Amino acid sequence: MENELRNMRKEMDELRRAMKDKGRENLDGMIRRTDSPFTTEVLNRPLPLKFRLPQLESYDSSKDPLDLIESFKTLMLLQMTPDKVMCRAFLTTLKGATKVWFSKIPLGTIANFEQLSKVFVRHFIGGQRHKKPTSHLLNIQQVEGESLRHHMIRFNKELLQVDEAEDQVILTTFQAGLLPEDFFFSITKSLPKTIAGLLRKAQDYMNAEDMVLAKEIKGKRKREEGTSSNRDKKKETRSVGQTTRKKKELPDRRPKFTNFAPLIMSIKQVLKQIRDDPSLQ
Repeated sequence: MENELRNMRKEMDELRRAMKDKGRENLDGMIRRTDSPFTTEVLNRPLPLKFRLPQLESYDSSKDPLDLIESFKTLMLLQMTPDKVMCRAFLTTLKGATKVWFSKIPLGTIANFEQLSKVFVRHFIGGQRHKKPTSHLLNIQQVEGESLRHHMIRFNKELLQVDEAEDQVILTTFQAGLLPEDFFFSITKSLPKTIAGLLRKAQDYMNAEDMVLAKEIKGKRKREEGTSSNRDKKKETRSVGQTTRKKKELPDRRPKFTNFAPLIMSIKQVLKQIRDDPSLQ
């Protein structure tokens, strides 16, 4: 009986291995082509044991090709995927016009992922984001009530969309967008010469802002707690007063007695009454 169970387990293990190998063959075949632009070395590189295809939205040429390349490379490097396997896996992220483009690449001309990514970006560069001119930074204005920290975050985000600008241009446009408050007057007196200098100076003011905000929040919380405590005391006083009034208003339920003249007469009075009344004799 034990031998039969052992043999059965062995057969099951072999079956699982066979199914796993078959699945890997199917996956490998899905990202392999015989009439491929890839070289023989790329096509023959086996898949890693735990390789998984990247879960990315298929690219249809309407978006920035650099975004796809960066996202794809990040996911592949997390799996430590070999360069040649990346080439074949990249094909699974294409659809529509991009697949047509891939099919027209001359056979056997792509030997590594760097080469493939350059060809891809060069062809679909029309969908790439266009950088904004440096004058765009003049549109970033600090609004009333906006903290310096929040304004700097917005400014930096817009700065990433602008063509490379010199430090002096960035410093000038940033200053121009500030509200006439403490930090504005501080850098007006002595404008930092570098972006790093500006950030160091701004950090002091942002820390001060955070401290003031923290104190305001703490004070507000205390006031709210005090108000809540006063409300509770008033409620308790009101409740005690209502209870006292109710006690006063309750009717006196103790039995009441009427005062009658005493019914018991003295013996002398009884005898005198008998003598005086002949009918009682």
